[in-house]
Amino acid sequence: MAPKITLYFLQASRSIRTAWLLEELGFEYDVKFADRESQKAPQWLKDEAGGLGKFPTLRDGDTLFYESGNITEYLVDTYDKQHKLLPAPGDPKRYQLLQWVHAAEATYALHGLAVLYMKWFANADAAAIEKGSVNVQKDLDYLVSELEKGGGKFLCGSNVPTAADIMMEFTIDFIFARELGTAPKGPQGWPRLQQYVRDCQATATWKKAAQKTGHKFSTSVTMPAQQSAEFKKAVEDSRKLKAKPSDNELLELYGLFKQGTQDPPFEDTKAPGMFELKEKAKRGAWQKLVDAKVTPEDAQKRYIKLVEDLKQKHGFEG
Repeated sequence: MAPKITLYFLQASRSIRTAWLLEELGFEYDVKFADRESQKAPQWLKDEAGGLGKFPTLRDGDTLFYESGNITEYLVDTYDKQHKLLPAPGDPKRYQLLQWVHAAEATYALHGLAVLYMKWFANADAAAIEKGSVNVQKDLDYLVSELEKGGGKFLCGSNVPTAADIMMEFTIDFIFARELGTAPKGPQGWPRLQQYVRDCQATATWKKAAQKTGHKFSTSVTMPAQQSAEFKKAVEDSRKLKAKPSDNELLELYGLFKQGTQDPPFEDTKAPGMFELKEKAKRGAWQKLVDAKVTPEDAQKRYIKLVEDLKQKHGFEG
């Protein structure tokens, strides 16, 4: 009898790992999907999933499982009877793969997030971020060497994805999409890893998982747009408006910022009141510009003009 599995899936999150794994196992599963609201999981999804309200969360029958690495080990140990995704206990190759299952969070995500948090919360200067980037770049270089040593498309010499790749793909995509510790070369400085992410996302099972869940995240192939100095200044100025703009003004600001930067869907201008807007409305404002085929260059010019208008209308602490 097939298991009754429900995946609680937060957009642009590690949840894609579990969906991809379930597709590799060939299971039917239900998806409880939610877009982010003000960059966070909506309360209803947290309430249903329980625990710390983090995602993915997996329900198998009456039991809930948390943490993507733990979920990965549970699913392969319970249902991968042919040991396609992880060799049997006692097989030395099992532990070669398991080191990547754990390294995805314990090393790679840890070092990438350290850089992200410096940017977000610590007002870190360039020198501090550069120091924090050393570990990220060592990690990436090591992954390149391991892929080249293995000789396959995927980790440990495999030409089909395993549990190791299911865990590592999202982490590398995340680091590249947010450019965490990759300066000054940028993600293009690691073409082997860009190809690795593309190979993962080209598998039929990853594509099926993304289609079923609505997952949208990757910008590792399409790089963010070049930003003019005037645009960067306008972004800083938008954060110093004295009064909160109207919702319509904020939505226009957000859409132009997103189209102007081609940035991943976490970031925004942080103008007063921006975090109060619903994520769906912000995405809609951006999508209108995409549908209208507004170029990043035109979006930046329109953004600069809009900020100047808002400074005149709402005041400016500059």
